[in-house]
Amino acid sequence: MGQQSKLEPADGSSPISVSTDISWTMIDKWKFYPLIILSNIEIRAILYPLLLIRTRLQVQRQKSLYNGTFDAIKKIWKFEGPGALYKGFFVYNLQSFSGVVYISLFEAIRHHINYLGVQNQYSRALVAGGCASLVAQTATVPVDVVSQHLMMLGQANVGKSKVMSQLTPFTLSDADMRNGFRRFKAICREIYKRDRLRGFYKGYWLSTMLYTTSSAAWWPFYYFYQNQLDPFRPSWMPLTVLQALCGPLAGITTTTLNNPLDACRTRLQIEGGRQSFGQAIRTLWQDDGIKFVTKGLSARLTYSCIYSLFIIVGYEAVKKLSASEEYKELVVW
Repeated sequence: MGQQSKLEPADGSSPISVSTDISWTMIDKWKFYPLIILSNIEIRAILYPLLLIRTRLQVQRQKSLYNGTFDAIKKIWKFEGPGALYKGFFVYNLQSFSGVVYISLFEAIRHHINYLGVQNQYSRALVAGGCASLVAQTATVPVDVVSQHLMMLGQANVGKSKVMSQLTPFTLSDADMRNGFRRFKAICREIYKRDRLRGFYKGYWLSTMLYTTSSAAWWPFYYFYQNQLDPFRPSWMPLTVLQALCGPLAGITTTTLNNPLDACRTRLQIEGGRQSFGQAIRTLWQDDGIKFVTKGLSARLTYSCIYSLFIIVGYEAVKKLSASEEYKELVVW
């Protein structure tokens, strides 16, 4: 169950249990869903440039194009324009809806496994996070594959066209590049032409393993850090501030552990063909040696910290704002 404390009413009546972890049954779903969709879209808009940069850093061979996060920002801005930082954004934003499915499943599973006798908070979070991510990945992977290809378009403007032709395997005509919708259609066409429907699920099992393990680990770490730090929280500090700190801590932990898998997944989904997981690992090792385990890590850590901060503040705030009227006075901000 969630953490609870006691609120002493001013009239001296019996103390009321105050919940610091709002359960699924306490939420008004009519308020929750519109707010969580809006929150997801806003957060994705803020953080998308970092995701694009992380993807390009992971796909390049050694430092053939960019020498790190800030060098990538400078070169993309200079040679492709600021709008290039949002290439593929509208396609990627379709994941907002799978995100709603994910969080609904997470909360529902976390609530219902209580009836199976799973009382430990960390175990419930691990099971719920893993199961919710496993289901959501079926809808997420095709969007991920297409948006990653869209992120890579335009690199040829920087130079070193031979290297970049390996990173962007599709050659689009000027007509295809005319607007975002044409680019989207052209990428879908090329993926289907090269790998048929299987191409849209390239790296599916690796993505599922990556995000399922990440999700299964992130939530227990989040609650662990919150439980460890809460006794030291000053009485004047809002609980939301502590939660805003614990989100990035959980993000740093899981991102560092899963970065090698993410680098391999990105390479598989971009290069496509019949490359296997083992071949992708060997290619990364040949290109970067042991350093491949930290390939794109700086951008991914930056993205993960900021994403975890925004997503947990938005998630917890939406839950508190969506609490049913009878639970409003029990919510701790």
